[in-house]
Formats: sequence, structure tokens, C-alpha cells
Amino acid sequence: MNDKVIESNVRERKILRNDLLIKIYNEYFSSPKHYSIDKKERIKDRELDLALLYLEDSNLIKKGITGEEYIPTVSGINYIEDIANRFL
Repeated sequence: MNDKVIESNVRERKILRNDLLIKIYNEYFSSPKHYSIDKKERIKDRELDLALLYLEDSNLIKKGITGEEYIPTVSGINYIEDIANRFL
């Protein structure tokens, strides 16, 4: 792989992680439900699974009671709000 392809893949994964974190954040604050993903969806979409693992390992999200639900941690909330404040 050349450097441009690697950079593109890294950028796409970062965008996926940020989009996923924003979805989890919005779901957490807009409804009583938490963002959930079933195992079939995670198995089918390896990039989604890797993004969830990265966000968990970075302490930006944590699993809910069922293990298929995700909620933002305080660090995740601060991360999203810091990004939002940059654009205000």
C-alpha cells in the first residue's frame, strides 16, 4: 500500500469513530434509550466493531447494562463538546 492509501484509510476510520461517538452522544441526550448495536451488525461490519473497540479502549464510551448498549463517558461527552465549541 502506498502512503496516500494508508492516510485515506486512517482518515476514514477516524471519521467513522467520530461519527459513531456523535451518534452515541446524541442518542444518550435525546431519548431514554442508549445507542445499541446487535452482535450480527458488529460481526457483519468489521470497521464498526473496530471503531467501537477503539472508543471503549479510549474511555470515550462504555457498555450499558445489556452489553449491546453504549453510552458516552464523561471523557466522551467532553470530547464531543470540545469539538462542537471549536465550530461556534
